[in-house]
Amino acid sequence: MPSSKPHHILYAEDDPGAAELFRRHLERMGYVVSLAADGEEALEMWQKGEYDVLCVDQQMPRMTGVDVIRTLTSAGEPPPIIMITGAGCEKVAVEALTLGAYDYVVKDVDQGYLELLPAVIETALNKKQLLEEKERAEQALMLARDELEIKVRERTAELASAMERLKTEIGERARAENEARREREFLMTVVESLTHPFYVIDARDYTLKIANSAAGKVDLVKGKTCYEITHRQSAPCSGLEHPCPVDEVRAGRKPVTVEHTHYDNKGEPRAIEIHAYPILNEKGEVTEIIHYSLDITERKRVEGTLRELLETSANIVHNIPSGLLVYQYQAPGELFLVNANRAACRILDISVDAWRGQEFDEMWPEGRRQGLTQGLLKAAETGQTFVIHEAVYKTDEVEKVLSIHSFSLPGQMLGVFFEDVTAASRMKASSSPEGKGASAPREKMLAQLAEANKHIETLERQREWADNELCEAKAAARWLCRRFPSAVMVCDRDGAMLDFNDRTRDLLGLPQAGASQRLNMEEFGPLVESGISRFLKDVLAAGEPREGDFRLKTESRGEVILSFSAQPFSDSDGRSAGLLAVIGSDARKQRPKDDGTAYTILVLSDSEPVSRILRKGLGRFGQTALAASSSDEAIELLSQNTVSVILCDVNLDPKAGWQIANEISTSCESYGIKKPPFILITQSRDEPLSAKKTARYGVDVELRKPVDIPRILDVVRQLLRDRAKQD
Repeated sequence: MPSSKPHHILYAEDDPGAAELFRRHLERMGYVVSLAADGEEALEMWQKGEYDVLCVDQQMPRMTGVDVIRTLTSAGEPPPIIMITGAGCEKVAVEALTLGAYDYVVKDVDQGYLELLPAVIETALNKKQLLEEKERAEQALMLARDELEIKVRERTAELASAMERLKTEIGERARAENEARREREFLMTVVESLTHPFYVIDARDYTLKIANSAAGKVDLVKGKTCYEITHRQSAPCSGLEHPCPVDEVRAGRKPVTVEHTHYDNKGEPRAIEIHAYPILNEKGEVTEIIHYSLDITERKRVEGTLRELLETSANIVHNIPSGLLVYQYQAPGELFLVNANRAACRILDISVDAWRGQEFDEMWPEGRRQGLTQGLLKAAETGQTFVIHEAVYKTDEVEKVLSIHSFSLPGQMLGVFFEDVTAASRMKASSSPEGKGASAPREKMLAQLAEANKHIETLERQREWADNELCEAKAAARWLCRRFPSAVMVCDRDGAMLDFNDRTRDLLGLPQAGASQRLNMEEFGPLVESGISRFLKDVLAAGEPREGDFRLKTESRGEVILSFSAQPFSDSDGRSAGLLAVIGSDARKQRPKDDGTAYTILVLSDSEPVSRILRKGLGRFGQTALAASSSDEAIELLSQNTVSVILCDVNLDPKAGWQIANEISTSCESYGIKKPPFILITQSRDEPLSAKKTARYGVDVELRKPVDIPRILDVVRQLLRDRAKQD
């Protein structure tokens, strides 16, 4: 049935009667019908009008129905066309269908085909509708496919970009992890290189998270509390004598330095200086504490001795007959009095307490006019010496002529040394033809000359007294030197040794010094080659204390490492008079006597910290160290390298060291590998291996902890020498 909107049918028929019957019948069925008399008119009407279906008769003048269909088909998508043909023309109908007609109807004599037309027309219209819907669906499908392809391409590009970012992030993370690993390894290397005990302590429970070898056996120390290791007690330190650095850092979140008294293995007290630094999290809370300690026992002894010597020197300076003023220099051009000795107070008639802190010009009003102020300021700024032979010091009570000599002191201090030359200056002025003395009586000149001689005699007595005081100070220093518990030596201003005690002689291999004998260090080749002689001369030249470590080769002890702490001292004129040096020997730094042979040592331990410490220590002494954590790894390294000795730790898990030795012996025999000597390091608390067991399992030497690298190398050399004799 037609829809509510009537469909418009164009019918091309050259028979007017048949065309009229067609029109009437279809209009009764609800269609709108237009008629064309032939094919050309039908094409013209179709192009100008809007029709839903084209019905064409085959037999028409000028253009047949097939020609009309062919024309419309060649112009593009054909409209719904129904071919109406006579009986016996089925071949024409097939051709029409082939060209694009939707259907065909065969005319019959009784006009029955008119009854079929509505159904055929509706079928054609439905087919057209289906084709249009199909076309729209295909277009929508193509559009959706294009959109999907665009989205797929966009998503693919996003995924590719994400993959590139992921690869970049993975690479950056890998680089960051490698950098972090290198930083951790570098940190552990730095920590292990420290010769003093070093810890990282958990601020919450005092447990040790990191400890170096100097702190003790790392596998035994880590995880314990700091007070268990350092004080061997069950509670944290407390009180004024032993304040807990962890508690103080945790409370103040700032670095602290405290001093404790520890006791060594012999029960002797040791002065320990502890430095503690906080490690804060992102909230500013103290999570860990860096803690390292320095044994300052020797330093405090040296400081005490030096303090006594400095006090002795200060007493000498304070009591010398010549005046000494000490000024503090402050830029850009001011000098403030800090101290003065007794002679200065007597000569200038001043009180040091009253004048301390006064500026130079206030104390010396005539100073700028005489160029004295400018000369002393320049000396303070440049460190040069300033000398003026006659400077007038004049106040309401005193008028003196002084000979002044300045010298630099540490901390931007300036020393002003002077002598009273008033009498000599007056005598010089009176003897001058231009002076007033040219017309004075002879008796007055003689009196002045006598007064000058008395003053000279007084100066000579004062100088003699100062020399005696200096001799007594040197004697006291020599007495201290001989009885000092550490190695001590005293040198003069030229660097020659004036005196030293027995411990110094043993350390340096020196002859016994006499009471007045000077020993020139340049005559002792080892002191020159080690740089000790140059170091002491630099201390004398600089005039300030210094410290240094030196390697010294001796005939009796081989190569030793010595620590020097040198303190210079001055004479009464402020000039360098010599130095006092305290010498220490650090056994942990000593290098064993080397026969020049480098060995390849296989370190077998499943503890990475222990293996690293052993390998690093061997490397410092010029040895090649390989690492293995199991017998299989050891066999593989033995098959690839020429190994001198196997060094095995007994803490291997799950098998003890002697079992590992047995496995290596068996494997070497099976694979035809020559088994090197096997050294087993055991705990001091373990039962020693019996001779039967060591021979049975292939253990050549058992070393009991604690051990150090020099001892290990001595055992290695002796073991290899014995093996060479057997071979």
